[in-house]
Amino acid sequence: VRTVVETEPLGRGGGLKYAAASLPHPDQPWYATNGDIWTRFSLREMAAFHAERDATATLALARPRIPWGAVETDEFGHVLDFIESPPSPYLINAGVYVFAADFASLLPERGDHERTTFPRLARQRRLAGYPLPNGAYWRAIDTAKDLTEAAKELGAQPR
Repeated sequence: VRTVVETEPLGRGGGLKYAAASLPHPDQPWYATNGDIWTRFSLREMAAFHAERDATATLALARPRIPWGAVETDEFGHVLDFIESPPSPYLINAGVYVFAADFASLLPERGDHERTTFPRLARQRRLAGYPLPNGAYWRAIDTAKDLTEAAKELGAQPR
């Protein structure tokens, strides 16, 4: 692992481009991950998925649990059931990526690749979405409470 520090904020896409300039093997695919997630799944399987689709970029997709209880109703508005923390009906960007070697050249010098590069690749059908396997652990760490809960879920002792 090599740490690369920006001299000024470049945004997510600009930061990736800056970091990619220091890759030890710039002619090979590479991984990136958001720093605020904990996950456990096979990166090799994700890389194989990426290669099979000949994608320029592949992002892991998660179906997080909704943190609130959901209410099921019938067509007349009668409450039928309460469902505690159900899975979301939508897949979300899980913050783990595999990029083709040439991906760095598509990134903005400054700004957010998720608003520029990803939509362009999606329109060109060069962006793949790898659904996390059933049972794979994934959690966003946005608060101290999230960190404590994740530590319990993973069997770690909080410090």
